[in-house]
Order: sequence, then structure tokens, then C-alpha cells
Amino acid sequence: MQDNSSKWIFAGKRKENCRHRIFCLPYAGSGASLYSVWDSFFGDDIEICPVQLPGRENRRREPLCSDIQETAGSIAEVIAGMADVPFSVFGYSMGGVIAYETVLKLKAEHNIVPQYLFMGASSVFSDRTEKISELDDEVLISYLRSIGNSSEDVFGDEQYRTAFLPVIRNDYRLIENAHFSFTRVECPIVSFASKEDKAMPYRNIRLLKYMTDNWTVYDMTGDHFFIHRQLGYITDVIKATISSGGK
Repeated sequence: MQDNSSKWIFAGKRKENCRHRIFCLPYAGSGASLYSVWDSFFGDDIEICPVQLPGRENRRREPLCSDIQETAGSIAEVIAGMADVPFSVFGYSMGGVIAYETVLKLKAEHNIVPQYLFMGASSVFSDRTEKISELDDEVLISYLRSIGNSSEDVFGDEQYRTAFLPVIRNDYRLIENAHFSFTRVECPIVSFASKEDKAMPYRNIRLLKYMTDNWTVYDMTGDHFFIHRQLGYITDVIKATISSGGK
């Protein structure tokens, strides 16, 4: 692992027989620990590389970044330094949007294309006019509860709110300030989407079919955070996809 990757790739297990890497980006407000159990779902030939964004967990003392181009550029540089084997990029919710921009940076700045872009509960298309980042604390918490983010007990903890709310505001701001070029990617996009998702309408995810020559969607059930309840199915799809097309 190159020096620059040490802060960006958190707790990734290096595998001697690695034939494929999956770089995983978290949803808004979360960190690389979201993917701490993923390695147990994959064999010895696939490396899980959880991407740690600044300002959270082991990088909590670093300033947050709300510039998606800066963030994607930094991640692309790290991935380019680890592209000695085929790889894919997975992002959930906000992470999916950053993943999309990272794939564009990889092609534009490093002439590298991943085998797959996996996007869960995520799309670069949005019809939202309200800025979540500008809601006052109680309204913001009410919104997060409504999409299934966390329990009332967690948000009732003042220490948790103090630590969490600045991160979640920053991450929503990152998406709200983004100016997408809607450039098509040169790899297949595989989407995971739920029609019950109140935060990311299914219709917006379907529009991703215009961003690639090869788009597939897997229908899920549950709220915006179905990743926690259907992780086994999601990782099975990823494994099967890589196995069938990663030659």
C-alpha cells in the first residue's frame, strides 16, 4: 500500500492472492467502519478497501471537506496507486455519488476505468429543492428519523448529536453544492434500489441507465438504509457480478 493511501484506506486487509479490489464509500454521516464486516462475505481473492473520508473516525481531527471534486480527485489518486489488479468502486447513498465522480476522475486524470461501479440507494439525479444541510437541528433529526437513519435514543444523546450533526450537515452540503456534468462512465453501473426509500426516489435511480452503456438494477425492500438488513444479498450480487465479468 502506498503512503498516500494509508489515511484513505482504513483497516483494509491485504490479500496475497488478490485478483480484485473493491473500494467502498460510505453514506452521509458515516465512516469506513460501515464496511468493517464486508471482508467476511468475500473470499481470499477479493480485497475490501473501505475509504475513510476526512473528519470522521480515525480522521476526525482533520477538517471536513464539502467539495466533491476535491474529494473525488484525492480518492482517484489513491485508487490509481492501487490499480495493479482489476477493481470496482462501491458507494452507498452519498458514497455512490462520490463513487461516480471518482470514476470520472480516474478516467480523466489517470486513464483508468474500473470493472464496475456499484451504487446503493444512490443517484446523481435529484428533484429535491430543500437543502437538508440548512435545516435546524430538530428538523434535521426529524428528517433523519423519517428515512430510517437511527433510533430516537441515539439522537437523544447530546454528545452524539454534537459529534454527528456537523458531519451530516457537511456531507449533505457536499451533494447540494455539487455541479454534475452528467458525463457517461465507461464501465457498467450496477444499482441497488428500494421503492420504499423515501430519501432516494426509485425514478431517479432509474435515470442512471443514461449514464452508461450497461446498467442493471436489483430491487430491494426497506427504507433508505436497506444495506444493514440485506447485506448478504448485496455482497452476493457483487461477488457474482465480478465473477461473471471480471476476466
